[in-house]
Amino acid sequence: MISGFPTIKIFRNGGKAVQEYNGPREADGIVTYFQKQGGPAFFEIKSDDDATEVVGDKKVVVVEVFPKLSESEFVSFLATAEKLRSDYDFAHTSDAKLLPRGESVTGPVVRLFSNPRVPECD
Repeated sequence: MISGFPTIKIFRNGGKAVQEYNGPREADGIVTYFQKQGGPAFFEIKSDDDATEVVGDKKVVVVEVFPKLSESEFVSFLATAEKLRSDYDFAHTSDAKLLPRGESVTGPVVRLFSNPRVPECD
């Protein structure tokens, strides 16, 4: 197990975004972390199964609800998801009813799910 060295840095966007790696220090943890980082910064929720998978047992997941997706809103969401992807999981949907207690959601909103036992907040 590596306790702190070697230092690992993550470079994105041609080196414009530099991030310190603060994840697990054992081989399996490092591999899992970078596999996630190599994928998209967010997940699109299109079905009940998607919502269960995304919100399920995650520590923290940020879900943006876009009833009508505008380009500027999506660009802003994408930039935030890219910047904070190491700290949180991100998802988006156009149908709030797919989310737990989503029938109460109207308009664009960011919903934070922090734990299955703790209610979500907008």
